[in-house]
Amino acid sequence: MKITLIQPKVWKDNPAYVLEPLGLGYLASYLKLKGYTNVSVKLSAFDSEKDIIEDAAKADLVGITVTSPMMTHGNHLAKEIKKRNKNTVIVFGGVHPTACPDTTVKGENIDIVCRGEGEETLYGIAAAVEQNKPYAGIAGISYKIDGKVVHNKTGTPVDNLDSLPYPDRDLIRQTVFSDYFLKFYGRRAAYVFGGRGCPYQCTYCATDSVWNRQVRLRSPENIIGEIEELRRIYGVNYINFADDTFTVNKQHVYDFCDLFKKKKLPVGWGCNVHPRTADKQLFKEMKAAGCTEIWIGVESGSQEILNELKRNYTIEEIKEIFAFAKEAGIKRQSNFIVGTPGESRETLKQTEQLIEQIKPDILLMSLFVPVPGSELYLKARSDGYVKDDMDWSDLKLIHASLPGTRFLSNKELLNEATASYKKMNHHMRRRKFNPIEIARSGFHTLKQAPLTDYPKLVTKLFNYLKRPV
Repeated sequence: MKITLIQPKVWKDNPAYVLEPLGLGYLASYLKLKGYTNVSVKLSAFDSEKDIIEDAAKADLVGITVTSPMMTHGNHLAKEIKKRNKNTVIVFGGVHPTACPDTTVKGENIDIVCRGEGEETLYGIAAAVEQNKPYAGIAGISYKIDGKVVHNKTGTPVDNLDSLPYPDRDLIRQTVFSDYFLKFYGRRAAYVFGGRGCPYQCTYCATDSVWNRQVRLRSPENIIGEIEELRRIYGVNYINFADDTFTVNKQHVYDFCDLFKKKKLPVGWGCNVHPRTADKQLFKEMKAAGCTEIWIGVESGSQEILNELKRNYTIEEIKEIFAFAKEAGIKRQSNFIVGTPGESRETLKQTEQLIEQIKPDILLMSLFVPVPGSELYLKARSDGYVKDDMDWSDLKLIHASLPGTRFLSNKELLNEATASYKKMNHHMRRRKFNPIEIARSGFHTLKQAPLTDYPKLVTKLFNYLKRPV
């Protein structure tokens, strides 16, 4: 039995942008564990559309993972595959199909939607297809019978994550991704999940639609075993933890850091941190265990907006956590969302003021989009501003369709957001040109890199220094 797993293109204006499809890697390795060895993974970032369609048309089962922006290209691929082989069973999974199963499975070229985690569910589908059995007993799927959509009971998340095999890094082409990170970020990096699930209820986020709010953690031994494998086979020297909040369980982080130090791994790492899940001592331990940077979703400098977004922390806690990380010598990335329903000129000024106060090392600002699966999406859909089946790959179209905020029209919001971003970006570029910090960061990078990477790293540093300040 042949199975093809596919990741479509993302944005129309940047179709090649993609991160490692760890989900497909887990699905592939789990299917192999269960005896389905003829599995291929096709990535639109690297494979031609012709190659993807031809390979998938030969498969008995095709799994396509999609976020909302991938739906347009995913539907196109499904249509072309069905043209060539109408008997191929096509399954859509991921955040968007889980959040919008009805509109997804109604697509004439989609046979099944996999809701939530996919390992056990896709294995159940593969067995049913191979044995030509009905889908009625497979938990976590939606499908059609005589044109009517049927939703089977929700599947049970994998409780013991250590029972899962590591993602198949060969099939998802880890070397290509790590080379990309080396070229653009100066380190041979890889993404790793330390756990699944998020306990928070942020109104703009859709992560719980797949993982739910039950936090499940891999053991430190299991995580470090994967890191050692990445180091040995792919030469990885940096780990980006893909968890929504890596520090959700402090004791787990302490245990991980203790083992990491005992192993003396020449690998750096970074992770997402919630302001209420870390403190000065934890940062000290993380730094000693190789953590070089943290990423914090600050989102806004307005306490009122933070409360509306259910962020569950205060402005003072944000200031404190940034100070703690700086004291520990950890680089701090701040992520902000501009344009949530309560945004005004005053709240934008408050955000600018907070950025000046916390002085992040890296600043990311994005314009709000009510993504399917989030609480704010349900509100926007009920108000008629968005639809499940709209073209989510066109950000300009999405932004143009939104009404703005309670205080700013769409045009005013875009103008104010652009001005704020330019102002803060200029401020950050001036602050980042610190010769001492550049030297320190460069030494740390070279210490972890193999000699064969030195020419690329020197070229990257030279290009950085040429940039206007």
